[in-house]
Amino acid sequence: MNWVDQLWSLLASREVQRSSKEREDLTDYERHVIHQTNKCPDCGGGLLPGPRGGSAQNFCCAVCHSEFNVTVIAGAVLGQRISDRGPRDVGEKAWCYGL
Repeated sequence: MNWVDQLWSLLASREVQRSSKEREDLTDYERHVIHQTNKCPDCGGGLLPGPRGGSAQNFCCAVCHSEFNVTVIAGAVLGQRISDRGPRDVGEKAWCYGL
């Protein structure tokens, strides 16, 4: 097991803090999971890239449909939750993320 998998197992076994409101900043755990694994911190599903502007990129989980806005600057990950699990507007998500 490599160090990323070991860390993931350790973090998964602990109670995880997560952002839950629209436009709430991502927690340390969420930023780590997104940056290190390119997976959804809510369910572990793959993240689909969406619209981008400047250095920010939107991502949508292919499984639970949580959305995130992520910026990586010099290795530092910043971001916000765009929406919680579940469809915000199915038509809009399909257009943005090709679902």
